[in-house]
Parts: sequence; structure tokens; C-alpha cells
Amino acid sequence: TDTLPHTKAGIGADVIPASPISAASNGATPNDIYNPDWQTQRDAEIAVRSRPQAVTATSIAKSGAPAPAQYIDDKDAAGDNDHEPRRGRGGRSGTAFGSALHAVLQQVVEQMTPDLPLTTSAEVDEYLARWNDEIARLAQQQTADKGIASRNANEIARLAQKTLRTPAVTAALCAPNLWSEIPVAAPITTPKGDIIVIEGIIDLLYQDADGELVVIDYKSDDIATETDVTARLEHYQWQGAAYAAALESATKKTVKDVQFLFVRLDNPLRQVENLRGLMSQLPGKIPAGG
Repeated sequence: TDTLPHTKAGIGADVIPASPISAASNGATPNDIYNPDWQTQRDAEIAVRSRPQAVTATSIAKSGAPAPAQYIDDKDAAGDNDHEPRRGRGGRSGTAFGSALHAVLQQVVEQMTPDLPLTTSAEVDEYLARWNDEIARLAQQQTADKGIASRNANEIARLAQKTLRTPAVTAALCAPNLWSEIPVAAPITTPKGDIIVIEGIIDLLYQDADGELVVIDYKSDDIATETDVTARLEHYQWQGAAYAAALESATKKTVKDVQFLFVRLDNPLRQVENLRGLMSQLPGKIPAGG
């Protein structure tokens, strides 16, 4: 659910020669000073400096598996542009609707933090009932901030309330430690020996009583069938594996699970299977050339 900007090393005239023939002050002719290996050396230097120094978890997902058709497809039946891809949430891309929903969830979890952890699912249900008015207010605020039709506010509030009541988020609210919209970045070594930084922003992260980490990522994709879910998950699983690898590298803690919540579904939870296997394949999924 994030697209931070990639960075590349600059290619400067002081590093890569502009010509195979250097200026000579000692009277030498061009044939005397011509370097036959110049083009090969120049191409190699450009290739090295064209590699990304940092990649996002989202770009790794796109490299790991092709994006499904209508990858960003929060469709608005009314036909306006509220669900067109936009950049927001600190540089992250997504639809305006999805960005607004994520912002509501982030803000309400951050406001809840002083009261956490809770202890039981029953306590969570009772506690969340007190937040309905605030969630509705935040949804109205986000539709205005994101420039989308105000009629979307009720749906954003409904999905936020539904998401907060899922067993996955209930477990997070009862966990000893919880973080919302947490940035993560850590190095990874590619098969060619390049050191690349994986970076991203995790929607919800918590540490359980055993000290292990669980990643939760909200997905507002408008999907209806299990076939659609499988296609999305084939793509998103690489994003989850990238989060897990970066977290383990940065924290030295074990990531026990990566969970995607497809918030529009009646049964929204999908877990990344074979997480360890995917993490081991990540170095080969680094997109070439940024």
C-alpha cells in the first residue's frame, strides 16, 4: 500500500568520461592516447550507477509477479475520479478512496494508543463502540482533505469500523506493542553482490507476547471472487515478504506472519503462505535499473 521514491546515484562528468579521447597537453595525437577499452569501461560504469540504491516493497511486488488487470480498481459506480490512482500518504500511491480509508485507520489507531493494550475481544468490541462518532468525523474530514465526493464518507467509516473489528486487528489492539503506519528500511544483497535498501511503510505492526512481529496490510481493492483474491495475493505476497525481510534485518526480531486484510470482503483475512521461502527469493526479485 506504498510507493516511496527510488533514488539513483548521479552520473557525473567527473566520473564517466564524455569522450574516448582525452585532452592532451603534451602534443600527443588522438591515436596515441585512444583507449580501446573506453566504451566497455564507460558502459560498465553507467550500468553500476544506474542500479537503484533503494527499492520499495511495492516495486518488488511488481517485479515478483505481474500486477493483475485493474491493479488499482476501487471503482466508483457514480463515475467520478475518486478511485483513480493518486500519490499521497507521504509519497505513497493509491486511490483517493483507499488513501482516505488508510488515513482514517491510522488516525484512529494512533488516538487509541494511550488506552492500549486491551485484554479481550469483548473489551475491544465495547471499546470500539465509543469510537463510532470519531470515525465518522475522520471519514468526513478525509473526504474533504482528499478532494473526493462527500458521499464516500459513510462507506469509508463503515469499512474502517469493520476493519477495526476483525480478529486480526483485535489481536493487534490486545498486543503488548503496536505501531501504525511505521516506516521500515533495511539493506539486502542481490545475487550480483549489490547492496540495495528495501523501504516501505507498514499499515499496522504489532509484537505479540512471545516477542514476534506480525504485519497487517489493508487492501481496499474492489474484488468479488476468490479467483480475484488469489490473483491479487500472488502479487501482494512479494510486498509482504519484502516487509518481513526489511523488518527482520532492521529489528533482529522474527516476523511470524504477514496478513492482508481485503476490507471489502466478508472474510477479509489472507495470510502469506511460505513466507520464509518467498523471503529467500527476494534478492532475485530486485527490479533492474530502478
